Amino acid sequence: MLDRIRGMVQRLELPQEEQEEVIYRILDDDGKVIEVSPAQYGIWRMQHNVAQLAVVGQSTVGNIVVKTTFSIMPENRSYKPFGTHAYELPDFDPLNEYSARYDTREEAEQGHRSTQERIRRELARAILFDEKVEAMSGTAGQVRLAITVDLPAMFEVDFPQGVEDTGGDVIVTTPMLCADGSPVALTVSHSGGVYLLTGVLTAANGPQGLEGLDPVCRLLGLTIESEKLVVRVADVSQLGDAMVRLAQGVACVSMANLLQG
Repeated sequence: MLDRIRGMVQRLELPQEEQEEVIYRILDDDGKVIEVSPAQYGIWRMQHNVAQLAVVGQSTVGNIVVKTTFSIMPENRSYKPFGTHAYELPDFDPLNEYSARYDTREEAEQGHRSTQERIRRELARAILFDEKVEAMSGTAGQVRLAITVDLPAMFEVDFPQGVEDTGGDVIVTTPMLCADGSPVALTVSHSGGVYLLTGVLTAANGPQGLEGLDPVCRLLGLTIESEKLVVRVADVSQLGDAMVRLAQGVACVSMANLLQG
């Protein structure tokens, strides 16, 4: 019996880096974590169904599985013994943004519940957003269509006038960045059969940077009106290209301000 335990422990031994202490943890009958010797750990492994014992919680929210477990393998001391991970069905794609580790079972149980609630909220928001996108009309709907067809998903549309919007400004947040790290934002309005796109200029990329940018504006097909970068297009199919060019222009203004500052 002792030989079997020794052999098992030897197989479980982990390579140790210099000054790294590998510890053996087990769960007692109350679910508390206890540090033990390698021999005691081996006995615990042999006497318990550790795969079942290690599960703190497993839940399915929509198409996402959330699982929280006790780590049954020996680890270094800095490694927290409980962890939550999630994956998406049907392909079991890992969702690392929901991963977390805990010191105690109580923390793990609370973390499991919190992760479930977070996923429920995010799925609910995604459903509402999809419904709003489907219900978009007017300028917002046309801009959203242009982004869906022509541009990556990193472009986001806000429609402050609500789902029933039939006009007014639409705000588009782009993945391009100003010099201060903030995203470049644009406004789009539709009037008289023409789409007017305007660069949103903040204190960090304000009008002082417009000086000397005529060559850049000509290259990008932009104009300067009332100390703002502007582009007009007549067809919805041109919106995607116009948004990219205008975002590039705003980014240039921001960089010019940084250099002048």
